[in-house]
Amino acid sequence: MSRTHSMKFIVAALTVTAFTLLCIIGMGTQVQASTSGKVPVPGTVVLTGAETYGMTDEGKTTATVTWQKLSRSCTNYQIYMKDEGGSWTKIKTVSASKDSAEASVPYESKTSFKVRAINKKKVKVNDKKRWKTAYGKFSEVKSVTPVRPQNPAAVKVTRTLTDDGAVARVKWSKSSSNVDSDIQYQIAYKTLKIKTVNVAAEDKPVVDSLIAQVLNKKKTISEVPDQYRKAVDYFVNPKSVESTEVLKTDGNQADIPVVEGLNQTVTVTATYEYQGDTYKSEDTTIDVEEPPNTEQWMDVLADLADRVEANNFYYNQNPGSNSYASAMAKSGKSRRINCAAYVSWALQEYGILPEGQMIWLGKTIHGNGAGTLKSSDKVTITYPGKVPSQCDLQPGDICGFQWGDPSANQVHTMVYAGNNQWYTAGTGDVRGLSGSRASQSTFLGPKAKSSYNGKKCYVLIRINN
Repeated sequence: MSRTHSMKFIVAALTVTAFTLLCIIGMGTQVQASTSGKVPVPGTVVLTGAETYGMTDEGKTTATVTWQKLSRSCTNYQIYMKDEGGSWTKIKTVSASKDSAEASVPYESKTSFKVRAINKKKVKVNDKKRWKTAYGKFSEVKSVTPVRPQNPAAVKVTRTLTDDGAVARVKWSKSSSNVDSDIQYQIAYKTLKIKTVNVAAEDKPVVDSLIAQVLNKKKTISEVPDQYRKAVDYFVNPKSVESTEVLKTDGNQADIPVVEGLNQTVTVTATYEYQGDTYKSEDTTIDVEEPPNTEQWMDVLADLADRVEANNFYYNQNPGSNSYASAMAKSGKSRRINCAAYVSWALQEYGILPEGQMIWLGKTIHGNGAGTLKSSDKVTITYPGKVPSQCDLQPGDICGFQWGDPSANQVHTMVYAGNNQWYTAGTGDVRGLSGSRASQSTFLGPKAKSSYNGKKCYVLIRINN
């Protein structure tokens, strides 16, 4: 080979070697740039709670999810939600300064939440700055199943008067809420007062005379002198004004002052506060007046006994009529009564049982009126299981006796009349359908029933005053 060709070969070889070294150096630079673009991965978020409150305009409630903030490598939190039977959906992204988020969720349905942290940074890649995001692991799942708050049930209200009639003690049944909240009761009592005008003593004869002239249509109100017109008008055309006072309590009774001669009503409403909202029952309103009392109950018993005695009733274990009116629609031996029918019809006429509902007593309360009686605020029911002398009986108390098999008629229902006497419509009190008893007289009482002195009263029903 000539020297010239040798030099060309050497130069060519050096050129290839230099190019190869440049390529290797360039490749090395690219690898280094990609490894420097990593973003630190954030830690796992720890949820601290998921709670609901309030009601949204859409009829849903608001859920709040809370977590512990991470101390480093976190720029944002992503919140995911899943409805019952649905799939996970990202609902929002919040900044690293936040430790809670809210979402609207449905009532009566399970909604689940989970949160993860992300770390979003600008990094240098191949001499260029680009956004890259690292994702932490999801938190554990927390769920809520919110209960839709319901208005509390309306209360039953009863009232009694003090002996002097000056105070009405109003009592009501307890209501409840379907959420964890205490019930309060609002008592609004209204008094309808008649407006009056004070008249000076020296003017009273003149006013009385003008009132008489207006009432006798000898004058009109417009013809009455100005200084007397208002007093005359208020007398001739009574005007009233309603005043309302409101009490609140968590108890079940309140004392209302009675103003004689004025129309007064009491309205009781159950309320509770829950998550910033107020829930109320329907109002229950009663008049402040003297309630039925034992004396009236005894009058009902006596009057019914008189009618039974006067209208040719016969005794039968199956009376066949569920009211006094339906019995009176029958005639002859179809017009029947027994002890339970007498008491049931009296309770119907007194207003405690609806017409058609009946009870009979043994060791418990039987009949289609048993449920009504047990839920009534107008009676108090006890089960003494003692002889009458040990039951502290009061006039009007209804007693149920049983001393054997009820199917063999070894039960009896009577009403205590006081002084060891009773109202009763048993086999010995009402004439029978046949035999010698068909000619006996009917007398329901009051009468002594000494044969029951040693029998136990298992049910005692007392009419509330």
